[in-house]
Amino acid sequence: MSTFNETIRNYWKSGNPMFRLIMINLGIYLSLMLLRVFSSLSMAKGDFYSMEYNLLQFVGVHENLSDGWYYNLYTIILYQFIHFDLFHILGNMIFLYFFGQIFIHLLGSKRVIPTYLLGGVFGAILYVIVYNISPTLQSPIGGVLVGASASIYGLSMAAVFYRPNFEVMLFGSFRVKLIWIGAFFII
Repeated sequence: MSTFNETIRNYWKSGNPMFRLIMINLGIYLSLMLLRVFSSLSMAKGDFYSMEYNLLQFVGVHENLSDGWYYNLYTIILYQFIHFDLFHILGNMIFLYFFGQIFIHLLGSKRVIPTYLLGGVFGAILYVIVYNISPTLQSPIGGVLVGASASIYGLSMAAVFYRPNFEVMLFGSFRVKLIWIGAFFII
C-alpha cells in the first residue's frame, strides 16, 4: 500500500495539472460514493433518495434563475468536479486525459487549470441561458448541471482554435486534424 501512496504523492508533486485535476475529480467522486454507501445503509430508502436529491441541489448549477442559484455562486466552480455515475466520471476523465495532453503539448501546462475552470464557468452560463431561452428544454421537474464536460470542452476547443490544423492519431491508426474533432463535438 505504501508504494501506491508514494506513487500518488510523486505524481501530485510532479506538477502535472492534468493528473491533479483527475485526482481531484476522482477523490470527490469516491468521497460521494462512500457517503452514498453509508447513507444507504443507515437510512430508509425514501430518506436516502431525499438526501441524494438534496445533495445534488446543493452542489449543482440550477437551470432556473428563479431557484436562486446565483446566491450560491460556489456551485459554478464546484459542479465541475461532481459526478454521480461511474460511466460519467470514467468518460469525462478519459477525455480530460487525452485532450489535456494535446492542450499541454500546444499551449503548456500553466494554462490548463485556468482554462478548465473558465470552460466550466462559461458552460454553466451557457446552460442557464439556453435553458431559459428555449421552452422545449424546460422541464417541469427542473434540472441540475454537474460534471466536468463543459470544462473538458473548454480545453478541447481552446486547442482546436489555437491550432485547428494540428494532426493527432485517432485510435493509433487515423490522422485527423483537430478542427474535425472539434466539429464532431460541436455537432
